[in-house]
Amino acid sequence: MMLGPASSARQRPRSTWSSQRSVKHGRVLTAARGSAGGVEFDPNLVPEFVALPVDALFAFNGSTVESITSEGRERLDRLIADVKGDGALSSITVSGFTDRLGSEAYNQRLSHERAETVRRSLASGGVTAAMEARGYGRASPGTDCRMRDRRALVVCLANDRRVELRFLHKEDQE
Repeated sequence: MMLGPASSARQRPRSTWSSQRSVKHGRVLTAARGSAGGVEFDPNLVPEFVALPVDALFAFNGSTVESITSEGRERLDRLIADVKGDGALSSITVSGFTDRLGSEAYNQRLSHERAETVRRSLASGGVTAAMEARGYGRASPGTDCRMRDRRALVVCLANDRRVELRFLHKEDQE
């Protein structure tokens, strides 16, 4: 999927991402889940927003570096390479979200630990932009799952389990 002309006066170069969804100049783009599909963005600049599905990053209920899956490591490595190549990047906010299963306190802690693990992974990979990790627990759900079967419910709620990265560029601060 190619991104059309930018709506702002400044055009940014293109890059390739395999995130689940991204926002570029106010447009939301969705790619197929998994490493095969990709959305094309400016190669020298990271989009303003990337949402990574937690199920592709961590083992279920995982939040540590050791619980990052091989697919998750590949996604993070691609993200790190692209972020390191963006000289206009000034800061990154990493936000973790969970589904509604589990207690509020557990989900708050889990979401923050996942965001912090992604932040630490970016930093250890050489990303030098200012970064902040935040956990939001089960806030901002995007699914409407009402099934009673727990396994089906866990699968249905997958899109609520995510880590979002918001990128602020120097030109956005002017």
